[in-house]
Amino acid sequence: MSSRRLLPDFKDVPLVVILAAVYVAAGRFGLSLAFDNPSASPVWPPTGIAIAALLSIGTRMWPAVALGAFIVNFTTTGLVAASFGVAAGNTLEAVLAAQLAMRFANGRWAFESTRHMLRFIALVGLLSTMASPTVGVISLSLGGQIAAGRLGATWLTWWLGDAVAALIVAPFVLLWYTRPAVRPTWRQVGEGFLWLGLLVGGSLGLYGAIFSAEHKHYLWPFVVIPLLICVSIRFGRRAAVTGVVLVSGIATWGTLHGFGPFALPTPNESLLTLQAFMGLTSVLTLTPAVMTAERRSVEARMRAVFNQAVVGIADCDLDCCFLRVNQRLCDMLGYTREELFQRTLIDITHPEDRAMTRAGFERLKVDGVPNSADKRYVRSDGTTVWVRAVASRVVPGPGQNPFATVVVENITPRKQAEDALQRATTLEERNRLAGEIHDNLSQSFVGIILQLENAAELLPTEGTVREHVDRATHLARSALKHARRSLQDLRPSALEVNDLPRALHAAGVALLAGTGVELDFRCDGAVRRLAPEIEEQLFYIGKEALANAWKHASARTLSCRMRYDADELRLEVVDDGRGFAMGQVSDRNGFGLAIMRERAQRIGANLSIQSDPGRSTSVVVSLPLRPA
Repeated sequence: MSSRRLLPDFKDVPLVVILAAVYVAAGRFGLSLAFDNPSASPVWPPTGIAIAALLSIGTRMWPAVALGAFIVNFTTTGLVAASFGVAAGNTLEAVLAAQLAMRFANGRWAFESTRHMLRFIALVGLLSTMASPTVGVISLSLGGQIAAGRLGATWLTWWLGDAVAALIVAPFVLLWYTRPAVRPTWRQVGEGFLWLGLLVGGSLGLYGAIFSAEHKHYLWPFVVIPLLICVSIRFGRRAAVTGVVLVSGIATWGTLHGFGPFALPTPNESLLTLQAFMGLTSVLTLTPAVMTAERRSVEARMRAVFNQAVVGIADCDLDCCFLRVNQRLCDMLGYTREELFQRTLIDITHPEDRAMTRAGFERLKVDGVPNSADKRYVRSDGTTVWVRAVASRVVPGPGQNPFATVVVENITPRKQAEDALQRATTLEERNRLAGEIHDNLSQSFVGIILQLENAAELLPTEGTVREHVDRATHLARSALKHARRSLQDLRPSALEVNDLPRALHAAGVALLAGTGVELDFRCDGAVRRLAPEIEEQLFYIGKEALANAWKHASARTLSCRMRYDADELRLEVVDDGRGFAMGQVSDRNGFGLAIMRERAQRIGANLSIQSDPGRSTSVVVSLPLRPA
C-alpha cells in the first residue's frame, strides 16, 4: 500500500531528509568525475540509490530525489531554472523506473527470477534511464551550459552513467535490503575471504599499476568475469553484486590514476569505456547468480513437496533399487531410509504381488507407460499394508539414466472397509436365504409330512397305496432334514462374525458357562486375519483342547494364550488338572488328540502336547506365518 501513496507522511520526513542527504553526497562524488561537462558524469550512483529507495520504501519518496537532485545541480551550476529541469528529469527517471519495475519486473523482488531480472535490465537499466539525460540535456542546453555540438556526447555520457548505476548500484541496494540475513558457517566465511582475496588481488593486478596505459592488453579485463561468475554461483546474488561493486571501485580508481587497460587519452573516454565494461560485467555476473538461485528455489520446493507429501514417494532405478524415499513412505513401512536403501522394491513387496511389480517395471523399461496397481507391501514388523502404487518413468536429461518415481497411497483402511462390506453383504444374503428356507421350504415340508401321515392313518397298513404314501413320507422327512442342514450351514459361523481370538474366547466362555471352571484368556501381538480354512482349523483345535481339559482333566482353571508374531502364530492351552500318561494314550481313548493332530497337519502347524499324571497338561500349536 505504501508504494501507491503519492506523497510522504509527516512521519516520513526523517526518511526524506536522510535519502536527500545520501543523494547529495553520492551526487557530489559523481560530479567530481564529470570531465566533459560539469553536470554530466559517466559515474552517477544517485540513479541506482533513487531507484532502489523508491522500490524499497515506496514511490512517495520522490520528493527526496527531487530535493537532492536540485541541491546537487544548483550547487554545481548556480542556475535555478536549469537545476529545476535537471531535478525534474532525475525524479521522472526514478519514478518511471520504479513504476516499470513494479508493473513488469516484480518490483523490488526483480532478482528472484531470471525473467524478471531481464525485464529489469531492459526496462529499468536501459529504457527508463533515458528520461534523465533527455530532460537534463535540454534544460542545460536552454541554460547555455552545453554547446550545440556536444549535445550527443553529453547525452551519451549522462545516460551511460545512469544506466550503469541502475545495473550495479540499484541491485546492490535492493539485494542487501530485501534478502533476509543468513548466518554463514565458519567454512563459508573462510571460503568467502579466499574469494575476496582473489577478487581484490586480481582487480588490483588487472586495473592497478601493473598494466600501465602504454601496455593496453584489451583481453585482460575479461579475466575477472569468470571469477565473478564463480562467486555468483557459489555464494549467490548478494555476493555477486557486491563483487561487481568492489571490482568497479578498484577499476575506477586504477583508471583515474592511469593504470590498467581502460586508461585512455582523456579521463571521460576512459570512464565511459570502463562503465560500459562494468555494466556488461554486472549483467553477466547477475544472470548466473539469479538462475542458480531460481534453480535452487525450485529444487527446495520440490524437496519440500517430496518430503512433506501425504503419500509415500520413492525414486528407484529401473532395477527396483531405491534412490530416494520420503519420510511418509518410511513411516508407512516402518523402515528407516538407510534400511530401505539396503533393500529393493521387490523385497518389500508381498511375494504374491512381486510378479506384478516386475512386469510393471519391465513395461516402464520398454515403452515408458505409467502403470497403477493395488498391491501389498510388507512392513518391517512382517505385517502387510495395502497400497495403490503408481509408477512413472522419469528421464532427467541427455546423458542421464532414467529412473522410476513410485507414488504410494495407503489404502489399507479402504480395503478393510471393502472386506467388511463384502462380509456384511454376504451375511445379509445368507440370512435372507436362511429365512426363506425356514419360512417357506421347511414349513412346507412339515405340512406335507403332516398331510402324508394323516393320509397314512386312513389307509390299510398293507397295500400298494400305503407303500407309496410311506415312501413319500420318508422322502419328505429326508428333504426336511436336508433343508434344516442347509439352514444351519447358512447361519454365520463364529469366525465370520469375529476374528480368531474373539471367536475362540467366546466359544470357551460358552463351553465353560455353569461348570465352575475359570477361563484365563489373553492375546498378544497385532491380530491379523488368516485364510478361512486356517482359522477354522485353529479354532476347532483350540475348542477341542478346552473341551478335553474340562471333560477329562477335572481342572479348576484353564489358561488360553495366543500370540501373533511376525513369522509365527502360537496357541497354547494349559490346565491345572490331573494330567495323564502320554504312553497310555491311543486312538480309542485319545480324547480327540488324533483329530487335533490331523487338523494341525492340514494347515502345516506343529502340535505339541505335554502331560504327566497328577500334573498340568499343555497343548501348544505353532503355525509358521509368511507376510500376509
